[in-house]
Amino acid sequence: MPGGCPAPTPHPAVARIQAKSHNRCSQASNNGKVGTSRLKKEIAALKERVDRLLSARVTHEPDRLLLGHLGTERDTHFTFLRHDGVPAANHEAERAIRPQVSTRKTWGHNKKIR
Repeated sequence: MPGGCPAPTPHPAVARIQAKSHNRCSQASNNGKVGTSRLKKEIAALKERVDRLLSARVTHEPDRLLLGHLGTERDTHFTFLRHDGVPAANHEAERAIRPQVSTRKTWGHNKKIR
């Protein structure tokens, strides 16, 4: 991608949840195509899928950590479904601050000057 950094690749389980939620809820709710009651039902169905995923017994440590984070932040991950104007990802914000972060790291300004 010229002039920017590529978007990070999410864990496959997270990518599936995001794709389903985006396709079924967010995209359909644009311009009032889906009524409030249907959107609420779709969000409830998504929460049920997340709950099933969280209740699974996981032995692989990275997966366990990911599911622990998803469980802790369960409601905040899907804010974009409940509030119009909130993007599903923060890629634009991350790309916007990338030059400043690179400059700070390159010039060593991430330490306190004593």
